[in-house]
Amino acid sequence: MSRIPTTDLYFLNSCGHKVGGWFRRRPIRRLGRNSFVTGNTCLLIRRDTDAIMDAMVKQEGRLVYLVDDDIEGAAASGSLLPDYRRRLMDFHERHHRALTRRADTLVVTSAVLRDLFAWHRDVRLVHPVWHLPMADASHFNDIEHGASIHAVHLGSGSHSDGITFLRPVLQELLERQKRLHFTYVSAADLLGALDRHPRVKRMAPRSWKSYSRWIKTQRFHIGLYPLPNTPFHRARSHNKLLEYGAVGAVGAYSSHWQPAHALRGGAILCGPEQRLWTDTLSDVLACPTDLAEMVTIARKALDQLNDPADQRRFWSSVLEVDCS
Repeated sequence: MSRIPTTDLYFLNSCGHKVGGWFRRRPIRRLGRNSFVTGNTCLLIRRDTDAIMDAMVKQEGRLVYLVDDDIEGAAASGSLLPDYRRRLMDFHERHHRALTRRADTLVVTSAVLRDLFAWHRDVRLVHPVWHLPMADASHFNDIEHGASIHAVHLGSGSHSDGITFLRPVLQELLERQKRLHFTYVSAADLLGALDRHPRVKRMAPRSWKSYSRWIKTQRFHIGLYPLPNTPFHRARSHNKLLEYGAVGAVGAYSSHWQPAHALRGGAILCGPEQRLWTDTLSDVLACPTDLAEMVTIARKALDQLNDPADQRRFWSSVLEVDCS
């Protein structure tokens, strides 16, 4: 079982200095890659090995379980890749249902998830923290002199429906705007003929460790993030705001996705239809120098969201141990 992004984003990026191992004595110690213990409290972040998860359901101590997706809702989300949906449904049946019922405290990563688990006796909301500062707008300096405009979609297999949604949008934008380049992450070609376009680049997925190193060196101008209006996608955290902020991209988001509204004038909000995305992005690309100001606006809000001190205070309260 490898360490997953969730473990870093919601715990280790802020509290890793409090986690010990065989040769380091700290108030929190590891049980597995994504599980920890302090006193009589066990913390499970999304998932770990079958043996660890089974033991946590049966153990007598306090259990804190962090949930970062509407895992049960994946069953009704037809837009997800069938294999990904099947794996989530299998995890729900084998572990997730029992863990949510057994947990003394449920930690969730969005207000939608908090409402979904309102039946639980103790639900707490935590927000992500990245290991990177939010980028400035210096990489926009050359745009006013005719340099290329680089758009990106950073996502995993759970975001593949966003890529396929973008296919006709990108087709038209690439034809209209010769300066536009597009990069996306996927194990397979998802854009049909566009995957052979000279200004389209598909990157194979990386391990989280490799991706964490890679993203430190990257800069983009626009980050595309269309989300189908389904329960699974509505439950997503605001993590993508920070991820695009880390690469200096102005995010283009589905207008129904509430976290994007926190950036106010620092984000591009697009309606539900592909034509609306095409028209909105065409207007943006017609005046690309405005993007630098939008990044600056967004960064002010993102710096506040990406505050490890807030997350440390949260875990100090939940785990009843000093995480400062």
